[in-house]
Amino acid sequence: MRKRSGRDLVEQSLKRYRPSERWTFLNVRIKGYGVSDATQLWQAISDATDGDGLRSEMTLLKLDLVFPLFYGAALLISLLMTWEMLGQPFGMAWLFVPVVTTIVADWIENGVQIGQLQRFMAGAPLQDGLVRIASYATTAKLLFFALTCVVVLGLAGIVLCRLFRP
Repeated sequence: MRKRSGRDLVEQSLKRYRPSERWTFLNVRIKGYGVSDATQLWQAISDATDGDGLRSEMTLLKLDLVFPLFYGAALLISLLMTWEMLGQPFGMAWLFVPVVTTIVADWIENGVQIGQLQRFMAGAPLQDGLVRIASYATTAKLLFFALTCVVVLGLAGIVLCRLFRP
């Protein structure tokens, strides 16, 4: 996805543009971000790539609307398999909560960022409230993704312990 969208080239351009700065894209900022962070990042991308990088960012954001379905399916299948191997120790609905929350948060994050990047590219100011919503969605996505991975690993660990129990 990164290669297809051109994100790799954007990262390389940013490193050449201001090598002393460490650039963190919005979708991995667990502590959140605001209008100034988004503006600064997108302006740097625009400056470093003569504007081409912003089109790459838009492509990545649009492709990333589909990606949650793939990682969500993988996580849910893993949860369902370990849950089944453990004899269904709790209600199935609990398996869906963290996965669905992660996917919905990812979609909100990407949808809002697409709208705000369109505004930025048109020269319009970013909307603080919407950027804040995207920021909260980013944090929720990352936390629930991590929680889901921990649950998968925990359930798999219990399955392994039971398999090798004397």
